[in-house]
Amino acid sequence: MYFYCSNFEVYTNHTYHPLRHCQRSNGTIIGLRNVKTFEDCVSFGRERSALAFNFRSNDKNNTNRYDSLKPKEESNKTWNYNVETRLKNEDFYNCQLLECPEYGNFTGMINDTRFDYYTLYAKPPPPFSSVCIPQVGMFVLYQKPTNYTFAWKTCREIGGGLAHVVSEKRTNTLANYLKNNLNLTVSKEAYVGLNESIVDKFNTSSNEPLDCFLYRAWAPKHPAKNRRPGCVGLTVDRSWKVFHCAHKMPFLCEIFTTGPNKNVRIDRKCSITRPNNRFIRIKETKNLN
Repeated sequence: MYFYCSNFEVYTNHTYHPLRHCQRSNGTIIGLRNVKTFEDCVSFGRERSALAFNFRSNDKNNTNRYDSLKPKEESNKTWNYNVETRLKNEDFYNCQLLECPEYGNFTGMINDTRFDYYTLYAKPPPPFSSVCIPQVGMFVLYQKPTNYTFAWKTCREIGGGLAHVVSEKRTNTLANYLKNNLNLTVSKEAYVGLNESIVDKFNTSSNEPLDCFLYRAWAPKHPAKNRRPGCVGLTVDRSWKVFHCAHKMPFLCEIFTTGPNKNVRIDRKCSITRPNNRFIRIKETKNLN
């Protein structure tokens, strides 16, 4: 079985890429550590399931040069510096893990010449319509009921796939999200990334055989013995149910991790007189909510 499953193994892309130079995110921090190398910060991020982090290399100055700007000088500039002068405890750590990445308008970014910002979602950043589920990933919930094939195609069009649920943490966390966000008068389930082309041969949205995982969350009487190949919906009760793939229901997309972004340069010296980054916006696709 091990050899069989290794042939289908899909490695999750937990690669952090730079997205902002001389800036850091002011998002919720889930871990702080002083590290010797960038690779140490990456390992720490993977250990804590961080979706992004701020990193200060040892060759950078410990002073944020933006703090030296006087208010009257700032008022004469044509762009907003977002100067933060308060010294926080986390400023003493050069590896700051974040539960969620920046996306949309990047409103959580702060100019800080000591740090660069790294994320699992760099090219492009997640769409505006996405929602971060901390330490799990980025998701888009479509409320309009549709069949499984259309749901699968829609998720691909926005740079993702139907949500991966084959773990207790993911099933429980995503079910709770559906419970709090689905229109329960329409449906108490949403399509996720499990389906079968042959009865009892389920595959994930990454084409991994379900047989290669130990975790199951089947609802009572699911899957039924006498049925056609079906598609799986995650219920608000933290269980999986099998439906005919033509059945219409809401669906949950998961945005794939991406990168690197070739527009980002972190080899330049930080400047306080010109922007250090280009803001990267992505074109929204169809909105089915």
